[in-house]
Amino acid sequence: MPRSSRSAPVAEPAGSRGAGLVGALWLVTCACVAPPTEAETAERATLALRDAEPSEDDAVVALVRAPVACGRVPALHCTGTVVAPRAVLTAAHCVLGSSLPRLWVAAGAELAARARFHEVVELLAHPGYDAATKVNDVALVLLAEPILDVAPLPLGGKALDSSDVGRRLRVVGYGHPGDDPIDGVRRRGTTVVSSADAQWIETNPGPSLPCDGDSGGPLLARNADGTERVVGVTSWGDPACLHYAGSTQLASHLAFLGAGLDRARALPPSVESMTIVCDGAAATPDAATSPAAPPRRLPEGCNAGATAHPLGCAALPLLLAALRRRRAASRRSSAASVR
Repeated sequence: MPRSSRSAPVAEPAGSRGAGLVGALWLVTCACVAPPTEAETAERATLALRDAEPSEDDAVVALVRAPVACGRVPALHCTGTVVAPRAVLTAAHCVLGSSLPRLWVAAGAELAARARFHEVVELLAHPGYDAATKVNDVALVLLAEPILDVAPLPLGGKALDSSDVGRRLRVVGYGHPGDDPIDGVRRRGTTVVSSADAQWIETNPGPSLPCDGDSGGPLLARNADGTERVVGVTSWGDPACLHYAGSTQLASHLAFLGAGLDRARALPPSVESMTIVCDGAAATPDAATSPAAPPRRLPEGCNAGATAHPLGCAALPLLLAALRRRRAASRRSSAASVR
């Protein structure tokens, strides 16, 4: 299929500029692919990403739109991969756009049941990303505080090429499970390389393909020792998620990624950030400035940024602001005593 007619990613909320399904792998020109037949639509369920076990693929996370709260499925934006304690790999089309919402990174196998929501402080899209051709569709999301309970996945390594045609790779994401709505569940599947060059790794069903919401997620290759590395980032595919998909080849972008990871390591600790931990019906805010402090419990439905208080969630943002002012005053007093 000529690159000019490849499918374009859509990462903006429905109703916004370039509106479409969030994180969708949508087709700009679909003349090359016939609409799916009724039989193909029924077959979609068997091609959707397979359910992942809760203990597997913990480095694969979701990019979700604010506000976030416990006890409900967050609004999915894209998928990403933890590649450093404060850096999540995703697609450039997921972090660009005039109507880009405030994003959080959500970690967990089933986000409506148990999840950890991490604040985002910076979005680094590849400077050479071209929305028309989709080249250089890679980005890093930098976090306010590190993710310490997940082992980051290694990047790149040897580039895939024509000798890898027929190779089976894994794909992971939070996107559409068949024709059912997005449910906040992380899924995995196997796909087969159909071609590979310096820019793209193209895949066919094996039996799975990424679909709406899986943009930015990893394409994983197994090493000789049994470990896995991220070789691609999901970028585009056919609208029915039945025929083909394309991922950005990471081996061509290691310089950009290395510079972004250096920036993530150099970020100062965030004073006013908060991680929200949802465990069943309760939420625990982890104060970034007081990691040893005992956790407070939040009622179900309290939004991120709230702190438990008998007056309820409505008063919580005011209390949090007062707490931050108190911390700032304490830091100024400590600095004056040092001088």
